[in-house]
Amino acid sequence: MVLEASHERTVVWEANREIPVSERFSALRIVDGNLVVFNESKTPVWSTNLNSTTNSGSVQAVLLDSGNLVLRAGSSNNTSEPLWQSFDHPTHTWLPGGKLGFNNITKQTQFLTSWKNSEDPSSGLFSVGINQDGSNSYSIWWNRTIQYWTSGSWDASSRTFRLDPDLRLNSIYNFRYVTNENISYFTYSPYDPKLVYRCLMSVTGQVQLLSWMENTRQWNLFWSQPRRQCEVHATCGHSGVAMMHQGPSCGTEDRFLEMHNMLMPENKQALEVRSVEKCGSVCLSNCSCTAYAYDSSTGCSIWTQDILGVEQLAEDDSHGRMLYIRLAASELMYLKSGKGRADKRSLKIALVSAAAGLFAQKQDIRLSFRGIACHHDVGLAAIFPALFFTFLLPYMLQLVTILVMK
Repeated sequence: MVLEASHERTVVWEANREIPVSERFSALRIVDGNLVVFNESKTPVWSTNLNSTTNSGSVQAVLLDSGNLVLRAGSSNNTSEPLWQSFDHPTHTWLPGGKLGFNNITKQTQFLTSWKNSEDPSSGLFSVGINQDGSNSYSIWWNRTIQYWTSGSWDASSRTFRLDPDLRLNSIYNFRYVTNENISYFTYSPYDPKLVYRCLMSVTGQVQLLSWMENTRQWNLFWSQPRRQCEVHATCGHSGVAMMHQGPSCGTEDRFLEMHNMLMPENKQALEVRSVEKCGSVCLSNCSCTAYAYDSSTGCSIWTQDILGVEQLAEDDSHGRMLYIRLAASELMYLKSGKGRADKRSLKIALVSAAAGLFAQKQDIRLSFRGIACHHDVGLAAIFPALFFTFLLPYMLQLVTILVMK
């Protein structure tokens, strides 16, 4: 489901986010009183799962002006309680009038979970919701296990959360937190119904409140938490360091090293992206992404784990593809120049580490390349023998000789 603001289409809810279907051959139907999504094989992949005895002929699906998709018995103008509504099952976006909370009687909860990345709407690592421990607070979680930000408890007198005073009743938004022995929920609504707002659990790990600005025809960030990107858990991925003096996002200074005729690594993630430029942009926006590849037949692939099973094929082998390895811009310039005299001290430290790894682990050599905005451990020497022998081995042997002579 998309929210259309002056012809700008923004996805605000997904039914079958974990089981995508072909848009051309899929179907949405009402069957046995339920709203059901069918794939191209006419197999149901998602349903509202109501135990209803209502005849399908008397059930209607209605998309309200609020963005709430409801399933009703009877006519479309029926104002009675819906049989089912999307507001009870939010995905990554919280629209005005919706709720984030839980019900102790029905055991139903409403929380937001980010997309996996900017192109993949399946469930990502970040979620936000009301805590069920009696603290009257809401928190943001990484992988539903690690809490890295909390609002603090609700103060009924000031009508604010203790650690989030900016989110309060004001002249633009009406924020309310309701709690009793049966239910606890957080809701908001604008005073001006003509304006368009949405709250988003973003792929960056921040929960954001945005408003549509007609004059600029874009979404304007009104509020976000945590305020600093470096407060987000694992913001730069494995062995990453967020460098906030370079700006609030990591990876903006990173570039990609082109490796020709490569056998693709294991554990790839396939994305529905239609160009190599967009594929690279998706990887660059994800601080955990260490490499990507693209061709017209297999599409876009990215890697967010250790890069394993890579092999550089012979020049006449047609099975190889271009692999783009993520590096800081400064490191890419060094590798391309082959000189590396700008910082002899850093080079010497790196080579000592590499030499130690050579003696201790033989083929298992890993160099730690320090990124400008993100720090990633990339095992370039172990992965690419050509790169290793061209740039590193001569310096290593020279250094080892000096060390032995000393």
